[in-house]
Amino acid sequence: MRLRRPHLSLYMALLAQGCENPFLVKRKEVMLCARINSRVTYHRCMLELAAWGYIRYVPSYDPGSKSQVRIIYLGEKPVVLSLIDRLSETGVEGEQPCS
Repeated sequence: MRLRRPHLSLYMALLAQGCENPFLVKRKEVMLCARINSRVTYHRCMLELAAWGYIRYVPSYDPGSKSQVRIIYLGEKPVVLSLIDRLSETGVEGEQPCS
């Protein structure tokens, strides 16, 4: 199975960030919420979730800035998208309302 505990806890931590989509995240806060202690694990899981089509992830390479994340809801887009296609897309059509 490709999804392991760090992937699931990271995804749940991202869902808990709020109901605006896309949203900005700070690595330290998400790592604390997801109980991930390694930056390597965090970045690997973020990139894998993006590659598998669960999220769109636009990293900020500036330590003082936040990265942008967008949750891809089931049925919104095909799960199998290449990472390059997702990063090059713009717009936020097909938003899901907060409940």
